[in-house]
Amino acid sequence: MRLKRPFMYHALCSSPFSVEAPSSLQVEAVPLNSREWRIQITATEDTEGTVSLRWDLSDIRFEGDPWWMLPGCFYGTGCRDTAVPVPLWGREADGWEHPCWQVASDRITYPLTAVLLQKEWRALSADPHYRTWDAEGAEVTDEPSCWGEEEPQMGFGFGWEQHQPHLSLHLPANEGPKVLRRQPNVSATDKRLRLKQGMRIEFTCRCWQADTPEPQDRRGIHACLKEVYGRLAPTQDRAAAVPAAEIMSAATHGLMAWHWMENPGYMAYTVAYDRCQEFNANLKQTTLAWHFEASGFVGVMPVAFALLWQSQQPGGDPEGARAAYTMMHRWCSDGVAPNGLFRGSFHPGKAWTPSGLVPNPAPVGVQNSDPSGDTPFYGSCWLPDQDTLHARTAADAILYLSRYLSILDQADPLFSLGKERVREAVQCALRLQREDGSFGFIYDLAQDKVREWEGEAGMWWLPALGEASGLFADDPELQRQMLKGMQRAGTFYADIHRARPSGGAPEDIRLALSSESPQAGVMGYRYLYELDPDGNWLEAWKDSADWLLSFQKVFNQRFSPHSMLSGQNFRTFGAQNASTQNTQVHCYGLQCVGDFIRLSQTLDDPYYAERAREHTRYSWQMLCLTAGHWGGQRGMCTEQFYTNDWSIFDRWNPGPDHQQKGSLMGSSHSWCIAFMLLSLEQLESVGELVLDSSS
Repeated sequence: MRLKRPFMYHALCSSPFSVEAPSSLQVEAVPLNSREWRIQITATEDTEGTVSLRWDLSDIRFEGDPWWMLPGCFYGTGCRDTAVPVPLWGREADGWEHPCWQVASDRITYPLTAVLLQKEWRALSADPHYRTWDAEGAEVTDEPSCWGEEEPQMGFGFGWEQHQPHLSLHLPANEGPKVLRRQPNVSATDKRLRLKQGMRIEFTCRCWQADTPEPQDRRGIHACLKEVYGRLAPTQDRAAAVPAAEIMSAATHGLMAWHWMENPGYMAYTVAYDRCQEFNANLKQTTLAWHFEASGFVGVMPVAFALLWQSQQPGGDPEGARAAYTMMHRWCSDGVAPNGLFRGSFHPGKAWTPSGLVPNPAPVGVQNSDPSGDTPFYGSCWLPDQDTLHARTAADAILYLSRYLSILDQADPLFSLGKERVREAVQCALRLQREDGSFGFIYDLAQDKVREWEGEAGMWWLPALGEASGLFADDPELQRQMLKGMQRAGTFYADIHRARPSGGAPEDIRLALSSESPQAGVMGYRYLYELDPDGNWLEAWKDSADWLLSFQKVFNQRFSPHSMLSGQNFRTFGAQNASTQNTQVHCYGLQCVGDFIRLSQTLDDPYYAERAREHTRYSWQMLCLTAGHWGGQRGMCTEQFYTNDWSIFDRWNPGPDHQQKGSLMGSSHSWCIAFMLLSLEQLESVGELVLDSSS
């Protein structure tokens, strides 16, 4: 509960802002140019309180709803079809719907808040961190007590009050009226500045304005984001460089040493960093690992392709190719639904651990005909209905099976078997495609139809069909059908990327917008541009890349010097937020760094290639290079580094004292390790990496 404050917003001279602050804080705005100001806050006496700066936008006439944007976190009015509650905008407060929202900079990717009012963009950016000096003029660099939190980060907000929109900045970076922590404790934060007399705070802020040709074309914000990036990038430290050969060696070792279960031959989705904890769990006849394989998405098709690719490089591990073959042969033989699509997941029955077989704690229920859960079966991954399949998972499986086959010896029996599985899946996808080009969202495997159409998960069929097309040079009619399907889908999804990022790609977020969704466009429109050079696909390729980059972090967070992330010099510059539901950072963009570099080459603009290299460098720091690195074993890699207060506790309440920020999830994810290898393959494919015995 916030204390009542004896002050209100008042105009800040020499600026377009109004300010709300205690009377003991003197706030001044010093113009630097026509749209940039240095804000100075001085304590005239010992003070505890907050400061808010607001840009009222009452000068714009518009109709309809504002379209808000907190990059990487909030777009439009929010998504109402998500797996967990998320912030929503509305003119009246009702649960998670509210007219005003504030977030900390650690939850967003650009230090900026923006709104589109019909045809005019307005944005307010600021330094991601403010600076503090004591009364003697010495800069304060490590004093959480005066900031009210571990880092002096800015807060960003937007709101609708008295029928007018506004953008806002906040010190400290309070969040509310609810906080997207993904746990029961979602109450607003109440941090306070605690300044001694004579202390001073400074930061710069900047107002932005851009026009758009029509309300549904929201791409005008990209120029603003690009300029903010250009101003910040030269000032941000990068993660430490790691030799490519070291990444390949450690990643391959991680998959084979910790995730690969030799007998009966499957790749565990997660394993515990702490092997002693796993041993103790085994003694209790359980496991901390998640013993199942997805097909696409976070599944083993990308893992298998990565393992086969690395085995063909100098210094590669042939055992990785053998493991990949085992998984692919099993999936192509047993893992296909009657309509020709791969099922979502494989569950091996009992879990194979270093201490022997233990019951598999993965959910069974309706999916397994054996109530004990001991019998291997194919399921629907994270969807609750055995007869359903997520469109992204379906398409992703075909994308990476096709890539796997493209480097497999064509004389191998698995090549012909796999090619037939690709053909069946492609024919099914084209059969299910809607006339307007949509590939749908959720498939009904039993009735061979699309059960749900909303969302853009089906956009993943663009790169899947583009890659699969190369396998069928002997069937030009099928290639023609595939290109026609891609063209229809390309037109359908391109319209969406004129208006917003695409959403619904990961299985666990329903229709929430995510960084994974535009990746399908970056990859898919590249294929269309190459297969159909007369089409207008370059614009759609670029639009997908721009929306994806709105999820990519352009500054470094700061962590407590006692935290694990600070101790290992973890850098957030180049990270990508997962989604508007899951505000963790992740490394999924590694699979399309080559397509970003190709886009730069095509446009003769280094911007996209540079952003791809920055994401690669960020991601490589996540991999455990030695035993003990990040508290794990060599080659392990977790999906979740906690750079803000977010978790996946859902219904379980860790208590009000719990804080995620500065730590990581102590589970290694097989897909994350594989994506380290995929980044090498991507760099090699565009000539940016040559692996030889001396690399």
